[in-house]
Amino acid sequence: QVQQMPDDPEVITIDRALMMSTASGDVGLTDDRGRALKDSVLKKLSVVDTLADGNGFQVVVKDKNDVMRHWTFDSNGAQTGDAGVAGTVMLARLEALFGDLDGDGQVTPIPSDPELVAVDKALVIATASGDIAVVDDRDRALKENAIKDWTPLRTIESDDAFTVILQSEDGLYNEWTVSTSGRLTQEFVTAGSVALARFEAEHGDVNGDGQVAAIPDRPELIAVSKTLKLALPDSDVALTDARGKALKDSLLKKLTVGGTVSDDDGLGIVFVDGEGVHHEWRFDQTGVLQSETPTTGAVALARLEAIYGDIDGNGTVNSMPDAPEIVVMDRKLHLSTADSFAPLLDERGREISERALPDLAVSDVTETQGGVVAVLDQTGGGQLEWVFDANNQLTETRAISAEPEQADAFVFVPQAPEEAAIETDITFGLLAQDANSFSGHERHEGPIDDDAVFDPDAMQTWSGIHEPNDFAA
Repeated sequence: QVQQMPDDPEVITIDRALMMSTASGDVGLTDDRGRALKDSVLKKLSVVDTLADGNGFQVVVKDKNDVMRHWTFDSNGAQTGDAGVAGTVMLARLEALFGDLDGDGQVTPIPSDPELVAVDKALVIATASGDIAVVDDRDRALKENAIKDWTPLRTIESDDAFTVILQSEDGLYNEWTVSTSGRLTQEFVTAGSVALARFEAEHGDVNGDGQVAAIPDRPELIAVSKTLKLALPDSDVALTDARGKALKDSLLKKLTVGGTVSDDDGLGIVFVDGEGVHHEWRFDQTGVLQSETPTTGAVALARLEAIYGDIDGNGTVNSMPDAPEIVVMDRKLHLSTADSFAPLLDERGREISERALPDLAVSDVTETQGGVVAVLDQTGGGQLEWVFDANNQLTETRAISAEPEQADAFVFVPQAPEEAAIETDITFGLLAQDANSFSGHERHEGPIDDDAVFDPDAMQTWSGIHEPNDFAA
């Protein structure tokens, strides 16, 4: 049978020279300097496809790793282009001309977004209409090592610029702004879920998970270039100490983040140290440190969680305990209430050391109009009361007698004729191991007889040591 003429030209070798065989004849192929291309050019390459267009010829070749290159020649066989092919956009452009090139059985559609790729060690932005070389602010070509630690996630084209979002292995994001001519005009490095949500709120899905991340309710502490920032829904705020010196991420070697907040008072972070102490750092809106407050205990934690949310990771916001508490921090006693956390002071205004408690245990703390009263159990028995004023200074220490062991009740009644109706004070108490102990009295009005009832719950109680003759009075 008669062999039909192929639709496309074919690269052939004649006397070790490359030729383009067409329906009208063979055309010798030369490089951009007019030298004949030898068959050695194809020693490590294979021809994928060819075509003839109104300007000459196009050839797609690939290496053993399936990396493609696109050659172009004029109608005389002189080479006019030799470019690497990288990424989906470039492949789709070529497949729109040649048909299926990568052997997947289909023609790749051209993506709607451009793509940042490295071609021949230089960065380019591949678009549906062509490639734009990326240069720095001095018009020098940006090499692929500029993104050696980054993976391009998405490139977005606008009327006057390209926005490129890149991500590093350690979770940083880098936002490039590139002019339509290819000049890199701005870089912005950030990190964390808040930053990603900001990008996706503006550009849609950036990381390719098929959804747009919601902006978290709270700020996020991030580390960028070894300095700490708070990522907010609209920007990142660099954090500094009171002198304006940047806070370093080395802080996080000894502290973990319990919670963050942005409110009318500024910015706040709760750190937790290895001892379980909570450190609240407050910043103004510009990120300058205003105060550091360490606290500990259930009351202080509940107060912080009302502002910062779940800090201890139990999945709930702890409710405020019913009573204040006395806790030890930095070897000093502190009073923690729903409104404050401050050291306790002795009568001379000195902070009370934890050594005040070796034989005492706090059993109750009660707020009063003038301060607080703490009840302490003594290990040897009995109790003490510490009375503090509104400035947390100790004003009184007093002993509380232990309740006597109960024995038989007794009642002393003045002698009178049984038939007489009298009114009298009836004095009664409980005998204990100490026979001289006496407690309580009750006024009883009415006839005294064998059926008289005395209500111990109604008695006015007091205690003291009395001589037996006191009862006979």
